[in-house]
Amino acid sequence: VSLKAMLYPVPGQTLPGAHDLQRALYFAQIGGVGYSYGGARRVTPPGDDTAPSGGGWRQSLLALRTAVTRRITAVLPGSTGGVAAALIAGKRGAIDDGVTEAFRNSGLSHLLAIAGLHLGLVGAFVFFAVRGGLALIPPVALRYPIKKIAAAATLVVLFCYLMLSGAAIPTERAFVMNGVVFAAILIDRLRISMRICAVAAAVVLLLQPESLIGVSFQMSFGAVVALIAVYESWGARLGRLLHRGSFGRRALGYAAGVAVTTIVVTLGTDPFSIYHFHKIVLYSPLANIVAVPISALWTLPCGVIACLLMPFGLERLALAPMGWGIDATIWVAEHVSAIPGNVWSTPRLPMAGLASVALGGLWLCLWQGKWRRWGLV
Repeated sequence: VSLKAMLYPVPGQTLPGAHDLQRALYFAQIGGVGYSYGGARRVTPPGDDTAPSGGGWRQSLLALRTAVTRRITAVLPGSTGGVAAALIAGKRGAIDDGVTEAFRNSGLSHLLAIAGLHLGLVGAFVFFAVRGGLALIPPVALRYPIKKIAAAATLVVLFCYLMLSGAAIPTERAFVMNGVVFAAILIDRLRISMRICAVAAAVVLLLQPESLIGVSFQMSFGAVVALIAVYESWGARLGRLLHRGSFGRRALGYAAGVAVTTIVVTLGTDPFSIYHFHKIVLYSPLANIVAVPISALWTLPCGVIACLLMPFGLERLALAPMGWGIDATIWVAEHVSAIPGNVWSTPRLPMAGLASVALGGLWLCLWQGKWRRWGLV
């Protein structure tokens, strides 16, 4: 394509300690920014064999993500389709700014970033669906290791989801951690531990070492390290307390478990949120108690089914129910974000303060002895 444009060097920080666009675009291999006068004009006609080819599999993958997004938004218009595209293809461009702000101010923005919750739920859905389906066929169930077959199928699906979603840092971390878990099933070992988190961090930093100082890496691993530390220490006791008794008590226990998880994640990510965004959200546990079960039990399973139906042109059958769950989640986000006193602005946290809090958090989470409590200081 050809167009008339004005290009400038990448601008520096507008304020000391503000977002460093030069550093971000340097690692993105972008050397200039600007704007165009009018639209772009195609230089070579479509299908011209003499046109230079480029992009390879990355361009093909990008075209696939764009095609999937268009088919989703054709069924689900507006922000509903934008959220569905974000959950399936990692494309957030169709989400209204007001809806994005509501998700951010209600503590539900993690639902828009494909990470551990999404890959974990998709992996669990595929694993149990494949294993349950194979168990219904006695000749297969009695002769073959259907649990390992289901784990292998889940790994394939999760890798496809990683590629389709754009392979952001939280998605890479979640894929490595989930991948290690399902690979462990193949060799008859299973344990979710801090070592898996360390493996995921090592893989991400080997691929993108500059991500260490980015908000995505810090908040993603801050949340996961805090969760693993808490459930390694008190998971068994919480399980006995929350998941025993009648159906009603178990349902309340599930809601309480979501609330505990949200509080732990909030404590693990708030220092980074204060440093990067200068605010904290108080009522996120309330929003998550309602929205996370909707995503876990309805929205994401419908999304998986929609992807399976898409090659046959039948995605509408699953996208329409998926939209119901998304609409309910948007409603929760908008109403919780509107509660007075929900968002607290905070002063700027200096780099030394963030480093101190991160060091204390790691000391508290990684050690196993009583001296771990010194991290609270």
